[in-house]
Amino acid sequence: MRKLNCLSVLLAAALLSCGGGEHSHEGEEKGEEKHETHAGEVVMHEHQIKELGIKVDTVRTGAFSEVIAVSGEVMPAQGGQMMVVAKTSGIVEFSKNLQLGVAVSKGQSLGHISAKDMQGGDPTSQAAIAYNNAKEELERITPLYEARIVGAREYRDAKQAFELAKDAYLGESRGSVLGSPMSGVVNSLLVENGTYVQAGTAVASVSETERLTLKAYLPQRYFFLFPTIVSANFSLSYCPETFELSALDGRKLTASNAASTTDGYIPVMFDFKNDGRIVPGSYAQVYLLGAERSNVVSVPLSAVTEEQGYYFVYVKAHEEHFEKRRVELGQQNGAAVEIKSGLKPGESVVVEGAVLVKLAANTGAIPEGHHHH
Repeated sequence: MRKLNCLSVLLAAALLSCGGGEHSHEGEEKGEEKHETHAGEVVMHEHQIKELGIKVDTVRTGAFSEVIAVSGEVMPAQGGQMMVVAKTSGIVEFSKNLQLGVAVSKGQSLGHISAKDMQGGDPTSQAAIAYNNAKEELERITPLYEARIVGAREYRDAKQAFELAKDAYLGESRGSVLGSPMSGVVNSLLVENGTYVQAGTAVASVSETERLTLKAYLPQRYFFLFPTIVSANFSLSYCPETFELSALDGRKLTASNAASTTDGYIPVMFDFKNDGRIVPGSYAQVYLLGAERSNVVSVPLSAVTEEQGYYFVYVKAHEEHFEKRRVELGQQNGAAVEIKSGLKPGESVVVEGAVLVKLAANTGAIPEGHHHH
């Protein structure tokens, strides 16, 4: 279940502890109807409900898919990843701001290869020296040739030496740069900064971000259910939201007749459109969705609280009165959970802020003047 941070809990406690007094007496002075509060009920003022963001919704029946919870990972789309390869030998020096998940454009420098202080010297530095010497020689001879002090052959030799030195210098300079082969995000650094590598070594990888692949690992014992799997939801450790492939233009890639078992697991692949919040290479909790069942009562996961192994929801009994109701849970898909018993269609239940209602009940911060024994 979702947890509130400390600041939210402190704010809630403050609002709950000071929300009684004048507001409730004002209601009595106006002759508002009073309701008896029974055991297991909590009373909260309308202004508290609004300030704490507590939301109530009507319980309905509907379709609910069979769920298999498994582990998985988000990967670059098939064919959507390219390697960054060292073109020269030397020490890898990545750019200071380079890290996983950083967006890069095609040709952007991710660092360079340095051969400084290595045996044999730095080829780039040597090429730069040769280039500068050839340039100076050509600049010296050109006015002499124009004044016919030196012959055409000497001028041509100087110009050719300059062009060769220039090509060598530019080639070494480009070869030492670790340029991104495509636009996308950096999804892996294959060597440590400062590592010596040979020419041709892959040092990093870049993947496109427009479409990604979700790879779920289905235990072999569920093989008979594989053909029924049509979609999936998944959650990531760095994001509180559960992503639904149905909302991300997702589609199943693994055909039922192409399923293969690897180390006791069947890889189930999905392709989906990235909305900009998902980083390739992330591990995921995956909820594989199978055949649908109709007339199922379900509520958002945020509606359910837990106490000592039992699960509860808060049903709106009448205005400002919420009944703590024990429920039996069924399957959950990362966003919603099946209610097997304890709720009926048509009842109103707290779907956001249930933990705050629980806090009010557990701390006894019930506004004065609105409960009777």
